[in-house]
Amino acid sequence: DRCALNLTGPDLRLEEVGRGDWVTPTRAHNSARRIDARIRVLIDEVKPLKHWTPVHVHLGASDMTGRVAVLEGSEIVPGASAFVQLVLDHPIGAWHGDGLILRDQSARRTIGGGSVIDVFPPLRGRARPARLAYLKAMDNPDHGAALEALLAVTPLGVDLEKFRLARNLTSDEAEALWAAAPMTHLRTGEGAFGFSAEHWQNICEDIKRSLADWHRRRPDSRGATAHNLRSIITLKLRVDVLGAVLPRIATTGIIAFDGARARLAAHAPKLQEADDKLWLRVEPVLAQAGPRSLSVTELAEEIGDDAKRLGDLLVRVARLGMVTQISKNRFFT
Repeated sequence: DRCALNLTGPDLRLEEVGRGDWVTPTRAHNSARRIDARIRVLIDEVKPLKHWTPVHVHLGASDMTGRVAVLEGSEIVPGASAFVQLVLDHPIGAWHGDGLILRDQSARRTIGGGSVIDVFPPLRGRARPARLAYLKAMDNPDHGAALEALLAVTPLGVDLEKFRLARNLTSDEAEALWAAAPMTHLRTGEGAFGFSAEHWQNICEDIKRSLADWHRRRPDSRGATAHNLRSIITLKLRVDVLGAVLPRIATTGIIAFDGARARLAAHAPKLQEADDKLWLRVEPVLAQAGPRSLSVTELAEEIGDDAKRLGDLLVRVARLGMVTQISKNRFFT
């Protein structure tokens, strides 16, 4: 079928509309300069398709020049297929499942063809085993089967919004898919992530271990922020994803929050041994001062210790609620 669109608007110019352009809703993904695809080289080609070969890419009504980055090995022999990344000279409209044809640099000979797999390839690591496993899962034409396979091979979770956009799903289609999928589903600002049961359990255990280690090394701390945690957990979740993961885990009672800091629910902050010994000397003097209190300098002179060391201690003691700081250098019991 074919149709005509009469495009109008005060700022629309003829030269802005070209062959191969798409008309899309504003929320749809509509252009990419890097496309991961599966390509089969024609069996009657006389030589393999080598890595970084310049080509013409024909997709829909578009004809775009670019290069082929072979992701499995360094070449594709005639008759064989493999994952590639097409690095294009200009953006092109593409969605999962779109068919494409490759022709040589002069556009005189057809080399092979294939289909689009993903239009959100990472900037680095395009040929790593984890990425190839992702592409293998994404290659499935069935949306539900592809999502389930992706959940199994992505320890850090599946970006569900990118999945929806890459596969050109409506919001209703996507929500039905999320509801049917065997996963833990989290909202992250405007996006969403999904985790398999196994990977979700691994994340929970990783966070529990990391918080236990944080408490062991900093017993006087109220807990760790999301940025603190991300620096010590094994599974390097994005900060926004970790920020959504922590409240979900908190609903199970495993962790709790003290302001923006997460802690194991059973953890009660306490002074470290050296601080505790110093506090045993400070506390009776501070208590004896009563309403008059003592400045940090006066207190240091009274017990014969360093004022800065004492001030740092009192700040930590204040965080535990054992004293109240009323000015920069004065504390009350």
